[in-house]
Parts: sequence; C-alpha cells; structure tokens
Amino acid sequence: MASCGSAPARELDAACEAQCYRIALEAIANAMRHSGGATVHACLCYRADAFVLTVRDDGAGMPEALVRQGRGGHFGLQGMRERAADIGAQFKIAGASEGGTLVELQAPARRAYEVLQLA
Repeated sequence: MASCGSAPARELDAACEAQCYRIALEAIANAMRHSGGATVHACLCYRADAFVLTVRDDGAGMPEALVRQGRGGHFGLQGMRERAADIGAQFKIAGASEGGTLVELQAPARRAYEVLQLA
C-alpha cells in the first residue's frame, strides 16, 4: 500500500486499525477476484482531520444495483459497510473516474488516531 499526500504515517487506534485492515483486505480481494482489471492501487492518507483508505482498480466496474444491494449469498460489501460504521467512518463504493471501482473509507481523526495518555 502506498501513502498519499505529504503527511507522515500515524499510529491508528487499535479498533480502527483492525477494521480498516479487514476492509482493505476485502476490497483488494474483491478487485482481484471480480474486476477483471490489470492493477489494484491501495492508498493510506493520514490527514489531520481523517484517516483515508482508498482501493481502486482498473477493471470493469460494478453495476449500481450490485453496489447498493450486494450479491445474493455474499456478505463482503455488507461487512465492509458494517465495519466502517463500527468506527464512525464514511464509506463509499463508486465507479472510479478512470474506469473500474473505487472503495473509499474516511475515519474521523478523533476515532482513527491513537491518543496518547499523559501520566
């Protein structure tokens, strides 16, 4: 995964890190399994106001009905949405501007970043 922007990587809250890891894993696996594309790009952005995870592929894209409802008997998209909600993150799946699919998660800084406790 690449880091985007110029902000340095920061320590994530343990719950946020676990949920983001699982979302990234699912998004990358879906892209490799279903997109038919040649490349998958994942990016981590440590902004002051939010932690942003994006996964983008150059495949065929997803029909809107599939984005909204998921695939019968499959729970990957639903699971990603639930994991994002668990950490108070915004989550979207959409067509990427260059074609393919874009998965984006934005976790607010207050939930995403490890807060150090002073003794």
